[in-house]
Amino acid sequence: MATATGTRLERDAMATLDWIGVALAVLLGIAYLPIALGEIPSAIGIAFLLAGLGYFGAIVLVLAGYRRRQVYAVGIGYNLLLIALYFLLRDPSIALGWFASLGGIVKIGQAVFAAVLGVLLAQ
Repeated sequence: MATATGTRLERDAMATLDWIGVALAVLLGIAYLPIALGEIPSAIGIAFLLAGLGYFGAIVLVLAGYRRRQVYAVGIGYNLLLIALYFLLRDPSIALGWFASLGGIVKIGQAVFAAVLGVLLAQ
């Protein structure tokens, strides 16, 4: 299990797959910003902003080595919930066109991210 030394993370504390997860979290967090800014000051815009910031909060926890396995487990649920909410809040008649939208691309990224977290949790 990885540990932090003081305020510095040990260099060998994280494996390649951990770093892939961090990179995906950064990309997903950044992807939520333009979506949120397009919707603020509405409640959905604020929700998108908080969802994006959640990724950055998780990155801090993982890099600090704070209960990393629990962060991974919560991350799986978090991403699956965001995917489910996306489809529940969208018009059910949306067909394959959603893949071309930023929202669709983000949902695919979240599914991949949840799978990466699942592998990390299983290790």
